[in-house]
Amino acid sequence: MFELKNLESPEELIEVFICGSQNNKVRAKWMLQSMAERYRLHQQSGVLKLEESMKSLELGQCIE
Repeated sequence: MFELKNLESPEELIEVFICGSQNNKVRAKWMLQSMAERYRLHQQSGVLKLEESMKSLELGQCIE
């Protein structure tokens, strides 16, 4: 069982309470950390693609 609490902070943090056996807590923690890492990598990838697009636009303007 999960309980999520939205913290009033500028970082938009969420506190997660995990109830159950120790084994279930470890598995849930691993799953949440994996999901957070995938989200972070996906966000970084999007930023890199945006930067590449901006650079190509700048190069295109210089060529004209």
